[in-house]
Amino acid sequence: MTHIKSALEIAMERTEDVKSDRETLLIHELKNEGMRLVSEALRNTEKTEELKKRVSTLSSKDARSFMEGVSAALLTNLSLPTGDDFEDNLDTLKELFLSVSKEKKKILYFFEQLKGFLSQFIQNRKTLEENLETQYEPRLRQKEDELYKRMGAKVHLEAQQDPEFLSLLHENRSKLEERYSTALRQVKQELTELLLSP
Repeated sequence: MTHIKSALEIAMERTEDVKSDRETLLIHELKNEGMRLVSEALRNTEKTEELKKRVSTLSSKDARSFMEGVSAALLTNLSLPTGDDFEDNLDTLKELFLSVSKEKKKILYFFEQLKGFLSQFIQNRKTLEENLETQYEPRLRQKEDELYKRMGAKVHLEAQQDPEFLSLLHENRSKLEERYSTALRQVKQELTELLLSP
């Protein structure tokens, strides 16, 4: 008679060769700690000092893994703004970058450039919307006339309520955001390199 194996026995056989890699576990823990400390510092700027102290206590071997977590957490919070109020968030990120980087002058330069870049993005997005509304105005008036002929009453239409206009706006915004996102990805890559440089 054959021996029927339990699910536990099968699982144990399959994982026989899997050993806990202490170094991989330490790297993972350091990355998570870096991300956690950045997250805490973003919520409460008083925690920035704790982050700074932790960086200074790490060996050069451990610092790389820790800084990978710090970098990932910081850069996740660096994105194209949705409104005019992006500067406070950008200043907070700048202070956190400065607290953990050895390249302070380069960080300051990057963030000065980044502030102008993001301001330009906001302005270009507003200009795009205004230009599209102006270009779409004759089409909107034509739709109002058609509705008047059908209903016999004057109807005032707003561009922001017209599905055709909103589709056009969304398409053009997406193109603008893609161009700026590409440039922002390059900036993030350079900032990562600055943070991870020995």
